[in-house]
Amino acid sequence: MSTLSPQEFTADGRTVAQASQDERLLFLRKTYSLVLLGIGIFALTISAVPQFEGLMSFTKNLWVDSWWLGMAVLVGGGILVRMLARTPGIGLVGYLVWTFLLGTLLAFPVGKANPTTVYTASIMTATIYGGLTAYVFVTKKDFSWMGGFLSIGLFSMMGIAICGYLFKFEVGVWFSWLGAVLFSGYIVYDTSKIMRTHDSREAVPAAIELFTDIVYLFWYILSILMDRD
Repeated sequence: MSTLSPQEFTADGRTVAQASQDERLLFLRKTYSLVLLGIGIFALTISAVPQFEGLMSFTKNLWVDSWWLGMAVLVGGGILVRMLARTPGIGLVGYLVWTFLLGTLLAFPVGKANPTTVYTASIMTATIYGGLTAYVFVTKKDFSWMGGFLSIGLFSMMGIAICGYLFKFEVGVWFSWLGAVLFSGYIVYDTSKIMRTHDSREAVPAAIELFTDIVYLFWYILSILMDRD
């Protein structure tokens, strides 16, 4: 999903995986610190949006008028941000804006959920993310082969969402299961990719991709749990 060649190197001609241990640890520390920052802003935005009538009205109308329209915007935003993540000039400001936009978009549906359900979805997301990330780092396998399949899955979900909005059909909870599986795959793919294709100056693009994976996985897990409530 990157807009650049998969062969991105550090200043001395090495990928992050090939760099010194100190350089690699610094890159990972920056990346995951930014991911945690993004999650914090996302959570604060969800909590704050109900206090602002205009923002809450926007996100409520989006989902109430058509659940499929909300999904189309969500999936479409995910596609766009993945395409632009490594575009020069996006930077930290673009990342922070994205975290705010996602929090605003999901404020209404997350706010409707039972707090216990939100907590359960958060724990499940953290557990799945931690397990998949550990697997990638421990095995050190190259998962670049997954990219094409994941892209097909993401664009297929976008197509389903658009068709659902246009033709007003229901597909049930399986759409959320598809999203949860897809973004679990993206966690594996992106975690592997940032080590093999990013250089040490690309902590922000790496954080954008991983943050997006986490939030989308959380949303689809939450959707599954809400369907059972």
